[in-house]
Amino acid sequence: MAEFQRYSLADSAANESLSDLYHDSDGPSIGFLTTLLKQSNGRAYIACESAYGSECETAPEIGRETAPESANEDSLITGAMFLSFAADEADVVDIRVLSSHRGQRIGTQLLKFAIESLAAEGVRHFHLEVRAGNQAARRLYDRLGFLIVGSRRHYYRSQEGSEDAILMALNVRPEH
Repeated sequence: MAEFQRYSLADSAANESLSDLYHDSDGPSIGFLTTLLKQSNGRAYIACESAYGSECETAPEIGRETAPESANEDSLITGAMFLSFAADEADVVDIRVLSSHRGQRIGTQLLKFAIESLAAEGVRHFHLEVRAGNQAARRLYDRLGFLIVGSRRHYYRSQEGSEDAILMALNVRPEH
């Protein structure tokens, strides 16, 4: 069963724990995402599984010199989500699930976890873009209440030449 938690990248050793997710990726590079997390407005969340059912050991937090000795030896990062935020708005920069774990609702649970975590910090508006042809992701965002608010023609490169980006947004209410 997947466990969800906030994640911070510290150095290249920490980046290795995400290498399976970002190998042969057409999305943002792990270098770009690492730079994002070193900024005060960057945030990441992960889904991970532990081989022994205990808490997942992950890479060190920013500012920590080294990872615990057991970090990542018995844990598998199955999903990751990176965001940037300012004031009460957040932009989903990237979300992905390990191909061997797709169809298990990890993306749904990871996105819900991130939205709830940031909403607790005052974020009320979430924005993202998705390839027009990525029907699985679009269904996920629809189920969670994201609405289409626009598009960017020919935004992504594709084998056919280009593909439109669909812009989506979600507004959440403060909990009282």
